[in-house]
Amino acid sequence: FEKGMTGDVFKKEMTKQIRDRGGKVFGKVLTVPLNSDAYFISDTYYRTKNYITAIARGIPCISHNWVIECMHRGEITPYDDHKLPAGMVDGVIYPLPDVKDKLFEGRSIMLNIWTRIRSDSWLPILHPLGACVVSDRLLRNWTPARIAAYLPQFDIVLTDSSYSPEIMNTLERAGKIVVSSKWMFESIITGSWLDFSHHRFRYDSDNG
Repeated sequence: FEKGMTGDVFKKEMTKQIRDRGGKVFGKVLTVPLNSDAYFISDTYYRTKNYITAIARGIPCISHNWVIECMHRGEITPYDDHKLPAGMVDGVIYPLPDVKDKLFEGRSIMLNIWTRIRSDSWLPILHPLGACVVSDRLLRNWTPARIAAYLPQFDIVLTDSSYSPEIMNTLERAGKIVVSSKWMFESIITGSWLDFSHHRFRYDSDNG
């Protein structure tokens, strides 16, 4: 269930009904066993890590109305008509994309784990998308020679403005993609690589 869905009373009753019928209910996507037959139930789409993680792991995001329909009919019915969108980007609502094991396949992403962009919250999103995640400890106590040695190990840096300007300039001159979390979210929602050079995706943007 998505955290904001329709109210606590409704969620508690629906949870009870599902469990009474032999189903299991998880509060967070991260507690769902990998590759299990699961559904993410919500009243609408949300730009939350829980919702985005479901998309990344290939878990169908379904309207709670589907659960009600299944209860009324006494069987699991097709959910295609109850699929929720992935989200909205630039005023366009996107359908659920097929991104598991695909979107960042073959890409190495460095996380700036010392800031609010925590590795423990991003790893469950990035790994199912096929990404290899590299710790930014490689850049601590850096020197030009040291950073040059590490550059081949990653393609993308997911960060904010906490890195020094010297490090940022070095990364960008080397052709690395240095972006905020907003780029990651919206690329997942649209199911494609967005133009990372757009100003709203800059690591020092207030929109990150």
